[in-house]
Amino acid sequence: MAVPGDIAGQAAQLRTQWGSQRPVLVAGSTHEADEAVLLEAFHKLLPLFPDALLILAPRHPERFARTARSVEAAGLRLWQRSQGAACPPEAQCFLIDSVGELLRYYACADVAFVGGTLAPIGGHNVIEPAALGKPVLVGPHTDAVDELLRPMLDAGGAARVRDAEDLARRLVELFGDQQARLDMGGAARALVETGRGTVRRTVDIASRLLARAGDAAGPAALNSESD
Repeated sequence: MAVPGDIAGQAAQLRTQWGSQRPVLVAGSTHEADEAVLLEAFHKLLPLFPDALLILAPRHPERFARTARSVEAAGLRLWQRSQGAACPPEAQCFLIDSVGELLRYYACADVAFVGGTLAPIGGHNVIEPAALGKPVLVGPHTDAVDELLRPMLDAGGAARVRDAEDLARRLVELFGDQQARLDMGGAARALVETGRGTVRRTVDIASRLLARAGDAAGPAALNSESD
């Protein structure tokens, strides 16, 4: 995937509007089970980081309104993307009720959580936050992305959490340690860069092999066509 060259500038501008020093968790492609755990963990986090911001980007647009109600029921001050591209400083949860903007908001994160992993759904795109150099957190259910995730876990660019308590503990550690965030995010980005161009290299190898096979079978293939 290509990371837009201006995305860091966009992220810095947004963060300036809601408070550039706030610890920010961006949870992308979330489902209801993810959000229940995220909201519980965020409440556990607030006594230590009272200015923390949770950015929620639900996977399915038809759930935007329901997610907004869940956030309000959890007692968090809510702002929605449909109200403006940046939330005010007093917002505690910023709901991205739009489509196609997740990468820009991942770029604003101190820590990223990838949804579809706290219920047996299998997980969603872990490459986007990793390519932006963000520490990646996931739940235990990652069958759909294990091939990409396993090397990231091994390299220290991602970590698993089991439940709200585990997620809150991990967030406290990362929000409180900038170097740990940089190291984890750097490991995630390095893994993406190492794999960049794999599809093109595979296609080139396959093309050469097919060309050789065609050359070797040339006369026989011509005779077969003429028959």
